[in-house]
Amino acid sequence: EKLDIENQILVSISVRANGDVRAAINDLQTFVLSEGPENNYLTLDERNKEMDIFNAMKFIFKDLMRDDTLWIYDKIDLPLDKIFLWLEENIPYEYSGEELFRAYEMLSLADVFRGRIMKQRHWRFLVYQNIFLSAGIALSKKSPKLGFTKYQKPTRILKIWLANNQNKNKNTIVSKYAHKTHCSKKKAMKEFHFIKYILKDEEIQRKLDLSEQEIDYLVKLK
Repeated sequence: EKLDIENQILVSISVRANGDVRAAINDLQTFVLSEGPENNYLTLDERNKEMDIFNAMKFIFKDLMRDDTLWIYDKIDLPLDKIFLWLEENIPYEYSGEELFRAYEMLSLADVFRGRIMKQRHWRFLVYQNIFLSAGIALSKKSPKLGFTKYQKPTRILKIWLANNQNKNKNTIVSKYAHKTHCSKKKAMKEFHFIKYILKDEEIQRKLDLSEQEIDYLVKLK
């Protein structure tokens, strides 16, 4: 209809619709037909829907600061720690240059308050953590972001899981070796850099009764 509508309003309508095309069309019609100074993206009725993490990120990354930005994570069934990882993973897909720097600075400040919460049990700091993860990152950009972005699941969770598994395998191997050789686990762990070559011998692996996971861990060691 050759309508001249600001990009920010289109982004806002898209986020609020949450993938519902009919809702997006209705919101657009409501916006066009409304009159007066209240005719802006903030007047659109907010739908009381639970939002998933993908739409929440679209809301934060693509839209500018709004009245409800601070409460966006209340609609997600995820703790702030996990939301932090999602944002950390996907910031580079939306921001670059100065915006990228500012977004990571906000993420860093949120992490500072997260650390204080963990160490001091000052749960009131959750408010500040939420502010930096929502308004802070939303305000890191100069203008709304258009276009589709394929957000990625956090890889740090996988890396942590893999690291924990590797440490678990190492610990159990060292325990078995220490038991068989009648030495302390502490000494075996200290000398692991040397004994790992001995442990690659199949006969020794059988004597230590190593599991497939433990053997696979040793095979991959350099």
